[in-house]
Amino acid sequence: MTDHSTQGTSIPLKVFIPPLIAGTLVTLLNLQWMQIFQLLNAPPADSLVYMTESFNDYWSFRDGDFYVQFKKYVLEGNQQTSPLLWWLAALSYFLFGLSPINAYLVIAFLYLLWVAGVVYLAWCIVEDSKYALACGFMAAFLPSVAAHGLRNFMLDFVAAAPFIWATAFLIKSDLGFKRREVIIYSMLCGITILFRTTLVPYFISHLVIVFFLAISQKRHPHYGNMVLAVLIGGLTCAWFILPNLKRIFEYYGYWASQANANGSSTSFLSNLSFYFNLVQIFHFKILATSVALAISLIAIGRLAYNFIKGKLNQEQIKTIQNGLIILLPLALVSTVILSLYSSRAATVDYPFIAVYLMVPSLLWRVTSKNTGIFWVGSGIMILALAGTQAHYLIISPSKEISGIDFREREVLQMILNDAETNKMKDIVIGNTPIHQHNSLSYKYWVLGNYFPRWRGHVKGATIGRTNSPEALAKMNANADYVITAENYQANWHPNNVVAPKSNSILQNLYGMVYMPRSFDVPGGVTIKILKKQKPYITLPKAESDGWYQDGVPVTLCNPKRKSIQLKITGNLFQEKTSSKFANITIFSASDLTKQIIQKTNSRFIDLTFQVPFDFYDSKGTAKLILKSSWAGQPSSTSNSPDIRNLAFQNLKLFVEE
Repeated sequence: MTDHSTQGTSIPLKVFIPPLIAGTLVTLLNLQWMQIFQLLNAPPADSLVYMTESFNDYWSFRDGDFYVQFKKYVLEGNQQTSPLLWWLAALSYFLFGLSPINAYLVIAFLYLLWVAGVVYLAWCIVEDSKYALACGFMAAFLPSVAAHGLRNFMLDFVAAAPFIWATAFLIKSDLGFKRREVIIYSMLCGITILFRTTLVPYFISHLVIVFFLAISQKRHPHYGNMVLAVLIGGLTCAWFILPNLKRIFEYYGYWASQANANGSSTSFLSNLSFYFNLVQIFHFKILATSVALAISLIAIGRLAYNFIKGKLNQEQIKTIQNGLIILLPLALVSTVILSLYSSRAATVDYPFIAVYLMVPSLLWRVTSKNTGIFWVGSGIMILALAGTQAHYLIISPSKEISGIDFREREVLQMILNDAETNKMKDIVIGNTPIHQHNSLSYKYWVLGNYFPRWRGHVKGATIGRTNSPEALAKMNANADYVITAENYQANWHPNNVVAPKSNSILQNLYGMVYMPRSFDVPGGVTIKILKKQKPYITLPKAESDGWYQDGVPVTLCNPKRKSIQLKITGNLFQEKTSSKFANITIFSASDLTKQIIQKTNSRFIDLTFQVPFDFYDSKGTAKLILKSSWAGQPSSTSNSPDIRNLAFQNLKLFVEE
């Protein structure tokens, strides 16, 4: 075991191989698990947003719309997240095909890169292949990697890879005196920020590491190269950060305010407790936590005993000191920073969770002069982690949560079939609840090329966060189809609380109706689709000779209650009159003072009337009366005994929205 501060040998490549083989096995088992249980449905939450973006960008590149990408991510300044992850996914689609599983291949690759980074950082701390191997195996078998990291298309998990490598090259730079390592370090920092913009404050931990390393080595850093690192790191990510800086602050400021608005405790100590608890409840689970804690306590006890007895040599003390100077700031500084920002998430500590593996292993390695003893303790930790992880890789999930098709594609197929029947070229889909079925998940299936004819023709309504049923209904008012979830009890989101009332408003105020078919999905929820009714007209049946008498009753149904154009064609009865023009008038049956008049000098009419919104009742129905000033009795113009007051023949009415 050799302290890196005195040596600078290169790490043998064979040290990387066993942990990467273990990580590859984990990846393959997880991909099989996902094929069986997860990929039946669209991904949830942020994963859905990010993967949909990867599909969008793939099609932009496929169509050669490079300017669209430049405009979207640079010129408009409206992005809080850089496209680096979904551009990598788009590259994967180009190489392996447009399939969701290929996006997860990017996650898997970055996971393996993270495992290799843990191995390399361990070697940078202490040049000992056994310690590096043990840390690599523990990282590969981290339970949360299988339970969450590899199964979500998320940013924090992938940002852990460049962050851990950046930390390693910071150590390798020898306080900044090795320029090549400094340049590599700075570029990795920029890439980390591109993966996750909120990780910028985490680099304070690197400043703390440099500060204490400088004190322990009794020399100052290379300040010129430190400035160079800031410049190169800044340039690496500046192309995205600077144009979007305002949006980034607005976005994360909004979520901080939402955390405060939820009423839960957001104090520093409360947040600190939350993040420390995550280590055992989210990342390690109880078995692995217990073993790691036991190994740490035994190691600390032995070190204390040896120190008291004077058996702890200077090399061991220096190794522990050097290791803790590097590892503790990574975890503690970042955890403190997280605790100052009140937006709790179970995934944000992936960049530094490896510390909780590396510290117990380091203490155990220093106390274990015998290789066999080291591998007994480390092996128990590795087995505890691997055994817990295996549960997530092999065991079927709860049927209430996963493993069952939510029938998203069936529901979408029903919607698209209806749209095709009605000869709709473009549709907008909305949703009232925040559920597995939502407008974005349907867009995901279309962009994923499961319904290729509809790509570019399905849009999602803009749905924001609200506790107002009227506001939620208004967000969906212009949608052609609105997804509803009956009996959905997830009150964690305000939209879900007001969704039932919004559904009623969409029916009663906006004239939407439920499609006849519904779908039962897990959780006792029934998916129903509200459909926007197209404006339509009902006319009474013409008389046997095709004529209508004057004062034709017309019913115009327009659920949107918007002004529309009503086109009228047909023939007029022309009484013997001195008038050269006929007045064709539409009256509101409920208020005869409301009328619309058009003039014509021909018996053949082709007129367009603008029917205003105030002709409709609250349900979007307008009762109209159609009259002609040329109406008359056939008996008055010929020897016919017909005394009907005829006005229109071959009458046809069309709505032009």
